Amino acid sequence: MGGIKSIILKNKTSQKISTAIKATLTISLVIYLCSLFLEGLTYLDITRDGSFQKSYSSLELLLVGGIGVLGGGLLEFIVWLANPFYYYSIFLLISGKKEALKFLVFSNLLALSFRAWNEILVSESGRNAEITSFELGYYLWVGSFIILLLGTFIEKRRITPPNIA
Repeated sequence: MGGIKSIILKNKTSQKISTAIKATLTISLVIYLCSLFLEGLTYLDITRDGSFQKSYSSLELLLVGGIGVLGGGLLEFIVWLANPFYYYSIFLLISGKKEALKFLVFSNLLALSFRAWNEILVSESGRNAEITSFELGYYLWVGSFIILLLGTFIEKRRITPPNIA
């Protein structure tokens, strides 16, 4: 019986999260949550009634991005996948899994790729609008991903001994 108890205790202690990762996670999540209450982007919507400057809040983009594929926004949906990859990487970090870094890199690449876009789908009819500016919400959103990636990478490098042959 003592053997099983020591295996369980060993498993629990091997999955402890370092203080640096906890701090990085906290900072990243706070910035991520703050980004949701700010404008994400501004676009020029041209309709029969004229042209109008409109904005999407980051929260709107998060909530609608997942169903954007239903309205023809396949590329928008792919960029939106940065969010679930971010969430999954947090789960993997908390679980002590090494794969977290891979998902963080992928979520960062998706989030950063959106900056290169000139247009975004604005209606289910397939109408696109020119992105006129990326707002603070977008930059905080990306920043939260970058902070978690860098903090995790630095911590993994710190605790992984160099491979000396």
